[in-house]
Amino acid sequence: MIIINNGMVGKETVNALNVLISKKVPVKTAYKLVKVVRKVNEILLNVNAKKQEIVIKHIERDEKGNPVLAMDNEGNIIPDRVKIANDENYQKDMQNFFEQEHELDVNKININDLGEIDIEPTQLMFLMWLIEAD
Repeated sequence: MIIINNGMVGKETVNALNVLISKKVPVKTAYKLVKVVRKVNEILLNVNAKKQEIVIKHIERDEKGNPVLAMDNEGNIIPDRVKIANDENYQKDMQNFFEQEHELDVNKININDLGEIDIEPTQLMFLMWLIEAD
């Protein structure tokens, strides 16, 4: 059984998994990878939706109820960003959310079961929760 938390599931992890599943590996390993990818994709959808909910909860709003746009130190609007009303509460909610754990009904993959595939260390870094050495 593998336990991951919401903070471990992001774009980099998905990209690294996509690299890994594009490699030729033994069928048992491929089966484990497919199970992991399906579950991680499911978790990722939830993570993205929940992060959006937390942002919406903490948006600073003007007197008309419209979101206040974020600005840089020079007063320029930052595209696609909103101002957070209380950064401390926002960070607390995000931290609590990122710490929530999920169980994957699959054992870690032994590095030897991956064969002689090539993967960049930066990608492997995001998969350390999935792969174990002897």
